[in-house]
Amino acid sequence: MATNCEVKFNDDENSSEHINTTSPDQPKSSSSTTAIESCHVTKPFENYALDDYVARGDNKPEENLEMHKTSLRVPSFRLLVTGIIVVLGGGFHFGFQISLINPLAETLQTFMAESIERRYDVHFTEISSRVFWSSVAGILFIGAVIGAAVIPSIMAKIGARWSFVISSSIMCIGLAMGALSKFAHSAEMFVISRLIVGICVGMGTTLQGVFLTEISPVYCRGCMGTLAGLSTNIGFVIASALGLPQLLGTPILWPLCFYVEIIPCIILLLFSIFMLNESPVEFLRRGDEKQARTAISFYYRPEQHNNETMKQLQMELHSNVSNMGWKYIFTDRPTRRALYFSVLLNVTVSFSGVMAVSFFGTFLLGGIGFTTNGAALANCLSSLSGTAGAIIGSLTVDKIGRRFLIVGSLISLAVVNTGMMALVWVFLQYHILWLGYCFLFLFIVFLFVFSVGVGPMAWFISTELAGPSCRSRVQSISTSAQYITCFVCPIIYSPLQKLTGPLSFMLFIIPLSFSAAYIYSYMPETQQRSARHIRLLLDEGKRYFKTETDVEKSQKWGRKK
Repeated sequence: MATNCEVKFNDDENSSEHINTTSPDQPKSSSSTTAIESCHVTKPFENYALDDYVARGDNKPEENLEMHKTSLRVPSFRLLVTGIIVVLGGGFHFGFQISLINPLAETLQTFMAESIERRYDVHFTEISSRVFWSSVAGILFIGAVIGAAVIPSIMAKIGARWSFVISSSIMCIGLAMGALSKFAHSAEMFVISRLIVGICVGMGTTLQGVFLTEISPVYCRGCMGTLAGLSTNIGFVIASALGLPQLLGTPILWPLCFYVEIIPCIILLLFSIFMLNESPVEFLRRGDEKQARTAISFYYRPEQHNNETMKQLQMELHSNVSNMGWKYIFTDRPTRRALYFSVLLNVTVSFSGVMAVSFFGTFLLGGIGFTTNGAALANCLSSLSGTAGAIIGSLTVDKIGRRFLIVGSLISLAVVNTGMMALVWVFLQYHILWLGYCFLFLFIVFLFVFSVGVGPMAWFISTELAGPSCRSRVQSISTSAQYITCFVCPIIYSPLQKLTGPLSFMLFIIPLSFSAAYIYSYMPETQQRSARHIRLLLDEGKRYFKTETDVEKSQKWGRKK
């Protein structure tokens, strides 16, 4: 039986972009690829658009085609607004919570210690206090693992829209408990609050990654995905500022920080109830093609309101086995490899040094010569470089690709951590005060590089590597891996830094170096490639197909399996 295939290429002749396979009467197969016997090469939307311009008697079809291609790379206004509000439920809270702990560390440690010592008649040593505080700070990630684990089942039953409603509602309750723990003089209430907030963070970050990928056209998928990283940085900056002793970082005013964080929860809650549309992919899962077309018209630009877009989404949805369990993720080779890359990247994020910067940035700066207030202010201002990096990453990710940004940032972070280690060692040996400003410079460079590359990419790369049928589960596992290691890393780093000093930076340098080499060698580029094409690359273990012949060989090999 002959099967037609359409292989679509980018302007770079060495990277194919989309593979379209149709067979009206071919039965579904559980193999990881579909047989192809004849192929022809086109470029995405170009022939369709060019024919349309010529049919209208356009005298400059090529110029208008270039404008058409450019417009496809810019999100529609509705899509952009939806993306900005959606990340308020996940990435923003993640950045806010891990940053707020930093300037408020001394205040909250005092509050927790006084509450527990008064209630249970115990006394903390310096080491036990460090371990206890690291555990309290890290309980957020235990909750996040729980949230990331349960949200795929919730999404499958009620969809993303009402899942956002549930997570936002619970988040409001958890944040209110955190603020009220001060007035109840209850450390236990604060810990429970942090656990609840963590659950909602896990739900929100998993939701946002899947949802943004499913509502975004392939040409601006990277830009929309990096909104999660941008919102994390904005949350980080706001929390760093609010936690300053000059603002709300005092023993009396710190509960107001939690009330401020409730505001974006309410915005997302109201938006989800009254305005948010489900993704077209979700409607197609339900078999509601009419609503899927409505969703496309809501999120996509007018140029893409056509049958071609609908067919592409339907094909991507059915490119995997439709009824599968968790076991399928580990038995299906392309999905398993997607999971490997996603987990590796998320674990590397935790061991990149960002957790040390987030939880102990003020302590690090203080230990190298800054005063307590000066360190808190420097930590706050330097976090602005992370926001600048996230903005640049959002603007460039769909132009230069994911692999370049990820590998480049991993290598750069390894170099920066090595520089930090050297500066700390020299400072401890010779106590040269001006080295503190050199450390601050590397501190700023670290946040910038992290936010340009690996930071935001880790939030959504799994949703691009995995197919629509198992996207939420792969995202759940990969984000859970980040949260687990985010919990473990501060617990390891704090006493390690106390015992080994500057050598504690090796905890970050080694994983960064290994991941950079592995990602460069094996992970395929997902930029402007369909889920079906990415699946073929993962199945073959290739970074890209050099020629059309390679695609044909891959497909024929899949047929023989």
